[in-house]
Order: sequence, then structure tokens, then C-alpha cells
Amino acid sequence: MHHIVGTFGTQQEVYSIDESFIELPRTGEIEDFAEIGQQIKQRVWQWLTLPVAVGIGLSKTQAKLANHLAKKQSQFQGVLDFTALTPLSQQTLLQQTAIGEIWGIGCQLETRLKADGLTTAWHLHQADPTSLQRKYSIIVAKIARELRGQPCLDLETLRPPRQQIVSSRSFKAPLYQWEALMNAVARYTAMAAEKLRSQNSVCQQLSISIRTSPFDEQTPYYHPTATLPLIYPSDNTILLTKLTRRALKQIFKPGLAYKKAAVWLSEIQPKGALQTDLFAPHPKFSGNPKADQLMQTLDKINKKHGRHSLQTASGLSKKKPNLLTKPPKNPKIPSPGHCEFFAFV
Repeated sequence: MHHIVGTFGTQQEVYSIDESFIELPRTGEIEDFAEIGQQIKQRVWQWLTLPVAVGIGLSKTQAKLANHLAKKQSQFQGVLDFTALTPLSQQTLLQQTAIGEIWGIGCQLETRLKADGLTTAWHLHQADPTSLQRKYSIIVAKIARELRGQPCLDLETLRPPRQQIVSSRSFKAPLYQWEALMNAVARYTAMAAEKLRSQNSVCQQLSISIRTSPFDEQTPYYHPTATLPLIYPSDNTILLTKLTRRALKQIFKPGLAYKKAAVWLSEIQPKGALQTDLFAPHPKFSGNPKADQLMQTLDKINKKHGRHSLQTASGLSKKKPNLLTKPPKNPKIPSPGHCEFFAFV
């Protein structure tokens, strides 16, 4: 789909597995961009039988908003050129759009903006960018400028897919307990899997490492690594989290103060048709349309509401652990135990 959409523009940014920005060429004084949008829509349907919506604007945020309106309001028939609307029509649509529906406005930021009386896209459009930057952030100021048609976000052109994806963090305080450490590596696994899906790839090997502080002279430095292969290449967060749990069980030692963990995915390849093995178990998380659709839904929700808004149970803590308290003397270790496609222009 991205290849088809890219043929209509001079530059392209593949934003996700089913979202793409393109820069439209200007060939004359007056362009019928809505007609180009209809051509994109018709060609994707003709070649792939996939419904798409096209939003056209002077900035990425404006194009995103136009795409949102093109899907929600039937009179646009899946294509909206925001630049062709009269100022009054633009104002009406912005006044009808809730602040939380704007690209880049997450739940926490939406709450703050609403508390200050900014409840619609029109309110943000009319707000002073300098004041917004001072009170919120430069990102909010850029969103306001982009709503006015002033491009502030560059088009990120296609990059070669990563051959290895690493997600790593140091902890603010030492982690002693199994549950707290598993919560952390599960979140890192989810982040790595999301990056893997964003470049339409799958991996066939997962590795994790944990370590204590190399500067603590009171305890020996412990820095193990565990690597597990996948029977079938996959990008599924659920499967990769299961493997993370199994790998962590191999290297976790009770009683140590862990300061950092890392998860990395390797043996990465483009996602394509899956060839099953006659002597291997039937794949549940690879080449499964339902599993793929679940991951797409997961990514969309987290993209709209913020990272980790929706995650696997392994990434959640039943109760907030006291990270500064020493561990129990005998800690227990649990056993391992009609899709929507659209393009932005």
C-alpha cells in the first residue's frame, strides 16, 4: 500500500503499517488536490481492495485532521482537501473537533488544556503559540502553528529498516524483586515490538540482559544475558513477552540489586508470507490475521492515548513495589509458564 501511495508524491514518510505522509507536487497555479486524493483512494482499492481515507493540508497536523474528518463525515466521501475550504468552513470544522482528537494531544495534555478552557481545535488554532510554549511545551506551540497551516514538523523520509532493535533503560532505584523486574522488561519488550511493527518487520531471536551496579563495591557485579530463538519469525508483543519471561527466569538471581535491563530483537527480516514447518507446532502468533489485527489495534490505541496506555499484564504491577526496601529472605520465582487503512497527504 505504501508503494502505491508513494507514487503520487515527491517524498514519502511511512508513519506506521497503514499510515503514510506524502508531499504532493505542485504543477500549476491551481491544483485539484481532492482529485488526486480520489485517485489514490481508487487505485489502492483497485489494486489491493483496501478502503483508505485521504486528508490534504498545508502541514502534517492539518493533513491528519483532514484525514480524521474525511473518515468521520460522509459528505467528504473519504477525501478532504482542507486547503480548499473557505475560512468559515475551516472554522466550523475546527469548532466541531474536540481537542483530544488532534494529532499529538494525549490524555494528560487534553485534561490540562480543557482545564484552561481549550476544548476544541479552534481554541488551539486561535491561541498564542508563544503563550502555549511557555505554559505547556514547544510541541503544543508547534501543533497550534500547524493547525494554522504553518509547517513545523519535517517529513521524515524512508529509512532502511533496522537490523537490530534495542530497548534499554537504567532504573531510578534498584529493583530487587522478580515482579518489579519482569514488569520493566515486559515494557521494554513491548516498546521494541512496536518499533519492529512500525517498519513492517519480524524477528527470529530475542535477547535480554540485566545487571547490577558496576560501582557498588559491596556486592559482585552481575551482568548475565539470555538469548532465545523463535520457531517462527514474529512481531507479536504477546509472544515476545512470553519469551522474555522465560529468558529472565534463566538469569534472575534473588537478593541482588538490579540497576539496568535491556531487551533486543535480532535476525530481523521483512514481514511476508509465513512458511510453516511440518515438524513444528502450528504458529499461533505468526502469520495469523487475527493476531496481526490485535497488534494493529494495540498500536493505534497507544499512539492515540500515549505509550503503555494498553499493555500486556506482565507490564503491570499488582501493587506498587517498595523499590528501596530490601527483598525478602526467600523470594519466590514464578514458573514460566473490516480493518481500517488510510493515508495522510
